[in-house]
Amino acid sequence: MKYLKQGTILLTLTVCFMLNGCKTNSSKKESNSKADTKPKTEDVSNKEDEKPINNIKVNTEVDPKIMALINNIDVKEVPYNDSTDFFSVDGQEPLNEDLKRLLSLSKVYKPKHEDEIYNKIWLRYRVDISDNFNALVISHHLGTAELETQLVTYTNDYKIIDFATIAYDEVAESCFRKKSLIESNKITVTHHDFCTDAAGTDATRYIIDENGYIKPFNYDHSEEVSSDNISELTDDTTISFSKVNGQAVIIGEEIIFKDEENKNPTNLKEGDIVELKGLSDSLYQNSKDYCDASHYVRVGTNSGDRIVDGRNVYKISDSDKGSSFTYKGRRYTIKTTEFFGIGVVDEDGLTFCSKYQEPVVLIDEESDSPKLINMVKNGIYKEIFGNGSFGYFELMNNDGASDDIQKIDEIEDGVILNIKRGFQEGWNEFQIKLTINESNSTAEYLNYGEVKYDY
Repeated sequence: MKYLKQGTILLTLTVCFMLNGCKTNSSKKESNSKADTKPKTEDVSNKEDEKPINNIKVNTEVDPKIMALINNIDVKEVPYNDSTDFFSVDGQEPLNEDLKRLLSLSKVYKPKHEDEIYNKIWLRYRVDISDNFNALVISHHLGTAELETQLVTYTNDYKIIDFATIAYDEVAESCFRKKSLIESNKITVTHHDFCTDAAGTDATRYIIDENGYIKPFNYDHSEEVSSDNISELTDDTTISFSKVNGQAVIIGEEIIFKDEENKNPTNLKEGDIVELKGLSDSLYQNSKDYCDASHYVRVGTNSGDRIVDGRNVYKISDSDKGSSFTYKGRRYTIKTTEFFGIGVVDEDGLTFCSKYQEPVVLIDEESDSPKLINMVKNGIYKEIFGNGSFGYFELMNNDGASDDIQKIDEIEDGVILNIKRGFQEGWNEFQIKLTINESNSTAEYLNYGEVKYDY
């Protein structure tokens, strides 16, 4: 099982996976395109022929085999996160040829092989999106190691209107996944790449119109949010700040300053600890990508106050979440951080942004000096994260995974962190060796357990 949070990542982060209050304006990343050719549908406006069956509005002329099938599947309310994988269909009975024909699934999937394994199709569930049309989610094999899932919209007499791919899983290399957030009028599909140097996520978005057509959405966030929330930063912009307290660690090879005209020289660099002084009242961005937006932060340095891009500033948490321990008679605490850019969630819910890290700091309580923990990139690390470029130990807390330190054991040259990592589906356990050194503490994966499931 390979996992990379920036690959992140549709809760294991509890607040994200259980978010059923996401508003319909939560999509926040530029999309890819989809063919505009749409299948023709018949006019089914004769309301006299319709009867509600288990809250499903159908035409009485629909084949009873279809209705028996539809009445026997789960119904999901929106918003709903789909992360269908091979485990999701394991043990489920595929549709027979008669039901495939009645649902016109040959329009959705045309198998390239006659082998039976390439022709298996599963009806996963129905999505309660609209009274004007029905929406079913189906999955099918693309081969022995690939599974694709579509949302298919139908008229009320079950003629296909449109469809779009909303999930994908492969077990040949375990490099690629697609997951989605389905809402009442749109779908956001996140593309996860866990294996390349550029591992991270991208997103494709679709609009579902009132008639059930699914259209590609070329996203421009500047047209969706009010200027009260996002501001374009120009040379003559006056930034207002509110007071903020605490400490932060600087992250990034390039530190972006707003006050370049400031004559106070500074050699601020990654890993430096700064005092927080102020946070801009607005988010600012210079591109159409919402994930690039951030607050500006006034920080205190040895050479005076500076204004820094919030994407470089990671606030150190006030809570240790039970991660304090004693090593050789000295007390240490591990604390998480959070940056001042766009993370996994905002006020509208899931963002699907992944342009952030999740470093922790180790604090020697005697000296009260937080420090980043360097990551040893051994074979186990590369098996999990590929050739990730970030050099510090992280604890996950995003839309793909959430880490919880279960126990800390002292050894001769450090401690062993026993960690449980929860995913959207399933969890695993692993150990990290933390070698404690006054000038350069390191973290190293000792093992990485198989993913387990509670069902």
